[in-house]
Amino acid sequence: MADKNPELRDGLAEDRTVLANERTYAAWARTGLTALAAWVAVEKLMVDIVPEWSLRAIALSLLAFATACFSIGFWRYRRTSARLRSGFISTFPTALLGLLTALLLIASLGGMAARLLE
Repeated sequence: MADKNPELRDGLAEDRTVLANERTYAAWARTGLTALAAWVAVEKLMVDIVPEWSLRAIALSLLAFATACFSIGFWRYRRTSARLRSGFISTFPTALLGLLTALLLIASLGGMAARLLE
């Protein structure tokens, strides 16, 4: 059976791709935010339980992981959005998402710097 409206089918497929790209970024950001929350929990709850060097290693690992999540998520979003834009598909503004990612990175790196300078 032939497709009655291929333009509609293609448009809906493009919309699903855009939404999947946004969900993927949200998943990376959510994972990074979870790592930041885990860092705070480790800093506050494990102070008297583990040695200082171990606490520092865990905290820095979580902060590095959060930073990587934010960076990789933005990189993937931007790469996929660029490919979609070549077909004139509207996506979430990359500049706005870049600003959000920069703020998340500053929070991660600030925490890392504060931990290293103690």
